[in-house]
Amino acid sequence: MPSLASVTFDASGFRFHSEGDGTRVWSTPAGDRVGLYYFALKPDLDADLQSVDATRHVCRSRAAAIGAAIIEVSITIVDGCRALRQVIKVPQQPHGMMYLGSLVLPFRDFSFVVKVQCHEWGLTGVRDSVILDEATADGQVTWPDDDREGLHGWMYDPYDPALHDGFHYNLSEASEYDSRFPTHPLTRLRSVLAHLEQSIHVTTEVRHSPAYIFPARGLARALRMAGRLARRVIALGRHGTSSQT
Repeated sequence: MPSLASVTFDASGFRFHSEGDGTRVWSTPAGDRVGLYYFALKPDLDADLQSVDATRHVCRSRAAAIGAAIIEVSITIVDGCRALRQVIKVPQQPHGMMYLGSLVLPFRDFSFVVKVQCHEWGLTGVRDSVILDEATADGQVTWPDDDREGLHGWMYDPYDPALHDGFHYNLSEASEYDSRFPTHPLTRLRSVLAHLEQSIHVTTEVRHSPAYIFPARGLARALRMAGRLARRVIALGRHGTSSQT
């Protein structure tokens, strides 16, 4: 029977906070929250993990619906299990960003989620300002002629640059800048999420549980099986008819 004990990871250096209702919570030395969640329900991903493009579309839409934006969305393998890896950002009040990273391990009848939450504290926007100045100086980002337009080349969807209206990933959030801003929340998040992804262990029972199947793909499979069954019935019927004549 799956439980919180079915998924473990290296939590050395983390401070344990609480456990209850399918949840375990820790904090990192930097004060960021790490959570392990078990959901004894069929996953509601609404995404086909066989298609990264379709999955990104779903994640993009869901993030936009809550005023967030995707930073990274990928399909990965975690201890032999297919998983969704996602990083989003959400504006926090009165200023700054909160970054939320997750590893979702879905199965047919249940799922596990490992989540990392990192807030921007103190003086905010330093990383953005530094990279914006550099990108403007070398022509990567340009100021519009029309004040009603946003900066050209600064904010856009990370997987579809044609999507640039509204709230999106910005150029300073590229992973190549993490080493220059080691205390930035996105840098902290990527570091912790990578550590978790590499150290997660899933029990054999869970790893061999029936896999998550996107409903549309499951329906298509059922229709194919029904089609094959129908052809067999027709063939048997024809064989029976011919043997009687």
